[in-house]
Amino acid sequence: MSFVEFKNDNHEIGDKNCGQNGEQNGGQNGGKYAGGNDNNLSERKKRRIENESSSRTIEVYFRCCRELKIVSALNLLVEQQPHVVDQTFRVMHPEQSFFKKTFRLPRSLLIGTSRNMYVRSSDPNIICHCNSSVDLGEDVDVFVKVACGQAPQLKIFFLALYNDAYLSRPFNIWRVELKVMEKIDVAAIQGQTSRFALMLRGGLSSRLVRCYPSHPDLMSLSPDEPFMLLAGNLQQINVGVRPLKVGVATMSINVVDVEAHQLVNGWMIQVVSREPIISKHFEMTIPIGGAGESKRISFTNPYGVRKTFFLRTTRPDLIRFKQHQLNLDPGQQGQIGLKFLSARKRFKTKILVLINDEDDKNEETFAITVEYRYV
Repeated sequence: MSFVEFKNDNHEIGDKNCGQNGEQNGGQNGGKYAGGNDNNLSERKKRRIENESSSRTIEVYFRCCRELKIVSALNLLVEQQPHVVDQTFRVMHPEQSFFKKTFRLPRSLLIGTSRNMYVRSSDPNIICHCNSSVDLGEDVDVFVKVACGQAPQLKIFFLALYNDAYLSRPFNIWRVELKVMEKIDVAAIQGQTSRFALMLRGGLSSRLVRCYPSHPDLMSLSPDEPFMLLAGNLQQINVGVRPLKVGVATMSINVVDVEAHQLVNGWMIQVVSREPIISKHFEMTIPIGGAGESKRISFTNPYGVRKTFFLRTTRPDLIRFKQHQLNLDPGQQGQIGLKFLSARKRFKTKILVLINDEDDKNEETFAITVEYRYV
């Protein structure tokens, strides 16, 4: 009887031994192993050099059980292949905190698989687990917990899902990109621009950078063009946020090196907006499938100087302004022309008409309750 003994070497020794054994065995056995053909040998060596960082050699010895003599030896060159990623998740999270997320596995992936589920992470510092045994038709949740350090930081790791206890072959592989960013809390009013400033410090060398907002229709940046970030200097970035909905919204600002295409810094902006004070309420009924309706609302300049007022709305998909600004003298009354667009289904909604000044601060707000129905 005999038994098998495994021995692992690093890739440098493994490549050397594999090359020597390949040449010897190739010369003796007429090319049965690598080394029998010079072209194959050169191609194999070239491929080993390219994959030198991700390859390793495993030596397998067959020994006699009684005398412990080596009966046969085998060198296995193992070359790692990149993952076949089934899904990619890109998330951002505040710095110096724990990222906790539960991913629900689609039921379509569970067809034909075992009821036992296992998950492993490519990073041993990441905690991940799932409900190991599930009933038929029950959802499978994968829980992930990651400790986030100081921003800016980009964590990339893989989650392998198995349905056997030996973890022989994953049936699904996920790639998770966790962007750790500095969190900025902003309190805002719906339809009104809230302004604040961010400070960006230069690194060891000067770089040509540009700031990119995640919501360019709701966020304005200054400077908004590429600028030179000098080494060790501070650069002020002025930000304006105008939310159109009440509640909590998460946005981001990324500072990118336009020449090297690298992420320099970034901020996670969490905006908490509230509804403005309503001055007047109106109600309208619009028939479905018609040409829409028009309405005029009067507005008087309450100031003793000439003022310019800008008109905005929270539902630009349902309402149009005949003119987007009013130039009124002291005490002058102007007319706000509104055009309500038609709809194809029945519903009821609330539309806000915002009257802002030159600094985009809210002066007055009109609420219009519009009901679309069949007439």
